[in-house]
Amino acid sequence: MKREMKCCSYACNVLFCATLILTPLLSYSQVSLQFNTEIPSKSAWKAEASALQDELVAADHAIDGNISTRWGSPTTDPNYLIIDLGKTVTVCGITILLEAAYASEFSILTSEDKTSWQTSYFTDRGDGATDDIYFRPVSARYVKILGTKRATGWGYSIYEVDV
Repeated sequence: MKREMKCCSYACNVLFCATLILTPLLSYSQVSLQFNTEIPSKSAWKAEASALQDELVAADHAIDGNISTRWGSPTTDPNYLIIDLGKTVTVCGITILLEAAYASEFSILTSEDKTSWQTSYFTDRGDGATDDIYFRPVSARYVKILGTKRATGWGYSIYEVDV
């Protein structure tokens, strides 16, 4: 079964346009907006993880474009997957194609330098379905999926991620 991954650049563009239209109505101050919605191709991305279940489920499998490979973590909390997009861009969402081992509680964090992180999304109602997550546009080079509570006795398992 092949699943199309949705890209959120369309949603970023919609949010960008809405911001341009609404900002003058909400504020009298001059606002300078700089959006770079050109997400580099996945071939430029890199991935790393806090830990691996084993070498067969490496972090880069979550960004390889192949939904028959996956990243898998050990059966501990917390665990994370960090995606380096290769350059700083505007990020406003993420699609995560999950395996049956998923997080019931997780966050999406973003960073420009991989040192200072901001929480862009949090849920304590993860359901194991494919997640199309949208959040306020942020400038980021790194996107971290931080699993804090597993829903099953297994680790976290992600087939594919798209930004």
